Amino acid sequence: MKKILFAALFITITIDAQPQYMTRESDNKDCLKFWNDTLTVVLNNISEDVNDKLESIVIKYWNITPIDIISHDEFESMSDEVRINKTFMMFESLSFGTSQSSGGSGRFIVAKFLAIVTGNHEKDSKLVSMESNFIISAPLYNAGYLSDYYGLTSTIRNMQFMLTTYKENPDLKVGRKKVSELINKEANKIKSKTLLVSKSYFPKDVSGSIKSQEEFSNQYPYPHEFKTAEEIEQIVATEDSKYCYLVINPTPVRCYYVYDVEKGNALFMSTESVDIDVNTIHLTSFIITKLLKEIES
Repeated sequence: MKKILFAALFITITIDAQPQYMTRESDNKDCLKFWNDTLTVVLNNISEDVNDKLESIVIKYWNITPIDIISHDEFESMSDEVRINKTFMMFESLSFGTSQSSGGSGRFIVAKFLAIVTGNHEKDSKLVSMESNFIISAPLYNAGYLSDYYGLTSTIRNMQFMLTTYKENPDLKVGRKKVSELINKEANKIKSKTLLVSKSYFPKDVSGSIKSQEEFSNQYPYPHEFKTAEEIEQIVATEDSKYCYLVINPTPVRCYYVYDVEKGNALFMSTESVDIDVNTIHLTSFIITKLLKEIES
């Protein structure tokens, strides 16, 4: 039996199963385990820079459960008896693509997700297995490519916000569509804030993309500013209520979010499928139209 809890609140890819539209049961042991347990944050085994950022972000923002931070080596050496009684925040890999035998291109890329899982999670499993007890997960980046660090900050803050929302409202349905609807109810707040948009979001060589800041300004009528990633990261750290900011997670199904700087929760969420070979981060008129529709509804 597949063990998916109030499963992929942020998961925007459907693997092996349709998104789960289920009511969180009050006696769900894994859900209760999360709220009553210390969250063990597992640093990755690839980048010290990412580890430093993850550790600092969790220490600064995570306040809904106690935390313990360990290395990936410590996680790997942990006995099953110890591991099964813990809840982990950790990076997960997920392959996207289709095999030639099934009529596909045979091209694959690996994307990274940040996930919170209960302790019976297999050490060597992949997110695609769907057999582990995932509490929540969020797309981050393609392997070897981490988008701007403020995207990691927003992911962790919004995870916390959504987990609390579902705890306080146990009858809410879950699944990508339901979560999008829940988030987008807040979209009308965006027009009263200044939207921060990264200057890097306008590659000129991607077909169908918005290619300049001027083109974006012609389509988006509300207050906005174009900033470098470093400038956005600095503003996010201020928690200034005047601002919100756009984040694009460059997985093969692009995930677009607008986050509130002050509270850290998502005010808008949408997705758009792109070709598996397109690794650039870019905006399209399609997404701006969807954003304006939610803002003005």
